[in-house]
Amino acid sequence: MSKPKRKRYVVVPGQGDPCPRCCQPTQIREHSEVTEKHRRQPFYFSRWFHCTNPQCKAQMICPERFKVWNPHLNARRRDNLERWLVSHHAQKREQRAVMDSVDRGQLVLWGDAWPDEAPTDTSGSAPWE
Repeated sequence: MSKPKRKRYVVVPGQGDPCPRCCQPTQIREHSEVTEKHRRQPFYFSRWFHCTNPQCKAQMICPERFKVWNPHLNARRRDNLERWLVSHHAQKREQRAVMDSVDRGQLVLWGDAWPDEAPTDTSGSAPWE
């Protein structure tokens, strides 16, 4: 049998910000210790929120105010990384919005769903005419 996974965080008493997806209260968590792995990364989050709603898709909410940049990064690399993160998050938000509208049935992606029978045109003319 495998060993149980050790929790590497501590639950802080109180409630965090409401979840941005479901508006339910969140649990505040922080690292039990800052390890060497955290120091090697460009940044880490000192605290984050965990949504307590089991049906919610958002598990971890990491606000920018808890982001800790490691001092070993030079300014140019940090600026490049921040620019990339902003564009990456914007792209992810757009993808999430599209998938949410697909889930609600407001949008059908090409090739996502096909009718059982294709409509037949008996007029004999091409559909683009």
